[in-house]
Formats: sequence, C-alpha cells, structure tokens
Amino acid sequence: MTKPQFAELPSRGVIRVSGPDAQHFLQNLITADVGDIDKRGAGFGALLTPQGKILFDFLILKDGDSYLLDTPDETLADLAKRLTFYKLRSKVDVEDASADLGVFACWNGAPPKDLPGVQAEDPRRSRSRLAPHRRS
Repeated sequence: MTKPQFAELPSRGVIRVSGPDAQHFLQNLITADVGDIDKRGAGFGALLTPQGKILFDFLILKDGDSYLLDTPDETLADLAKRLTFYKLRSKVDVEDASADLGVFACWNGAPPKDLPGVQAEDPRRSRSRLAPHRRS
C-alpha cells in the first residue's frame, strides 16, 4: 500500500474573508454557491466583471466562520484589493493570510486527520486533496 504523498504549492496564496457578513458578502459577489461550500467544505469560484468576464478564479474553502480563497500568487494582491473595494458597509475583513497559511496537495490517499489546518477534497478532481496548513 502506498503512503499519501504531499507537496507544497508555493505559487499559490491564501486570502481570508471573515466577519459576521462573510457568507452573505461572498454569496452576492462570486460565482460559487457559498451554501454548497458550507456543506462540502470546498468549491471552485470566480469573480466576474459586470459583463461576465472572469477577473479572478480561485478555490474557496470553509474554515470555521471564515472562508479561505486559494489563488495564484501573482493575482492575490489584486483579488484582495478588489474584494476590499466591494465590501462597502459589509462587516467583513479581507486579508492576505499567505504568511501564516500555505497550500499543500496530497495524493495516494487521504492525509492524517490530525494535521493542523483545513482539509477538503479538491472540487476539480476527486482523488486529490487540498489543504492550507499553518507554516512552521
């Protein structure tokens, strides 16, 4: 039997969206059904222009009362800025959490349940797992 394999994805960054209005804020802004993400733990989403063109795409994971957006490093700052622009009076915080969280992929089995961080099935592929974890 093969052991689960892990790899850090250093080209990925993490944005945390938290606060009492986080779910409502994201539900009205991104393409993903946040209620479905609450049930499944993860989903794929995008932020679109008013004309429907994709500005940013990302994986979104539920983490307690907040959401983690796993996005390419090169678009992280622009996505965080755009989300902050849309927050208006919503009670949400948008922050770059990449200094504390890294994105790891796991294959050949499930990672141990006692690993710190959020673990969820990658919605693009049922056999891999996606897991932002605390950096050492």
